[in-house]
Amino acid sequence: MENPRLNIEQQRAKFAFDHRTSKLSSNYDAMVKKLPAYVQTNGFVYAMAFLAEKDKGVFETIWKWHCNSSENTMKLPALNGISKGNFLPVLINLEDEKIRLITMETLALFTWLRRFVDDEKATEQS
Repeated sequence: MENPRLNIEQQRAKFAFDHRTSKLSSNYDAMVKKLPAYVQTNGFVYAMAFLAEKDKGVFETIWKWHCNSSENTMKLPALNGISKGNFLPVLINLEDEKIRLITMETLALFTWLRRFVDDEKATEQS
């Protein structure tokens, strides 16, 4: 019998590995490392508003995971197939419980992303 928790962790890891860099962001690795603290300090919606203006690469990664990724089996139906431009307005109007779910899912994804951007930097320096 397959463990569903293990399966979602594998899906997050695969997505994170595939999205460990971004051409839209000049400091993608630094923002990936800082984002969990921003989310915990300011809240998910405020952090996303910040990213929409300051770091389009990280914003796009989060949008892809929550709206367009077939790997994300925890995807909320309300976010399925939403365009990048409509992502923030839809987030603003979600119920608190759904925001909490998205926040926890994003933080879990960024646990993996942080591992891969760290590994990428270590490989480049050696």
